[in-house]
Amino acid sequence: MKTLRVTLKYALVLLLLLVAVGGWYGYQQWVRRGELIRQQILSQAAQLAPHWDVRIGACRLELLNRVRLENLSLGARDQARPILTLP
Repeated sequence: MKTLRVTLKYALVLLLLLVAVGGWYGYQQWVRRGELIRQQILSQAAQLAPHWDVRIGACRLELLNRVRLENLSLGARDQARPILTLP
């Protein structure tokens, strides 16, 4: 009976540790979701328009699956100034 109690105690501790690590990982992904979306948008823009310079300052995921882009600038790679700048 004592070994069963010790085994259950270690299993519970291991389960709590797994839940804590999973919760921490989920929280980190939730916090970084804007940066992950920004990286995906920039990689897609580089594939679709390789000669354009696309810059995004920040990216946020809002309600109803809307993405808010901040400080967007678009220009040709060989030009110093962007053609389009949106705050």
